[in-house]
Amino acid sequence: MVFLHSTLHSIDDKVGLVSEVHALLAPRGRFAVVNWLPIPREQTIWLGHPRGPKQEVGMGAEATANLVLGAELELRLERTVPLPPLHFGLIFTKADGAIA
Repeated sequence: MVFLHSTLHSIDDKVGLVSEVHALLAPRGRFAVVNWLPIPREQTIWLGHPRGPKQEVGMGAEATANLVLGAELELRLERTVPLPPLHFGLIFTKADGAIA
């Protein structure tokens, strides 16, 4: 399993990162991504300070899933996990490598 938390939005070569993760995973391995919901920072106050990425670089669950699946690797979206109030999670699974 590879677990990525609150990072993908700030990576320049997102598809390259996803490709590297894919290469690391064993068949049926999982890639879990937790990231911020696309909420304006002024609405994410925690302990008196705004949290999360600037809205212009934020990625919602749909954009993140499209990025990973659009890399055309053997990853499938297994589950979307709501993590309110500020995050979402996506779990992808690598193909098992079996030849049909």
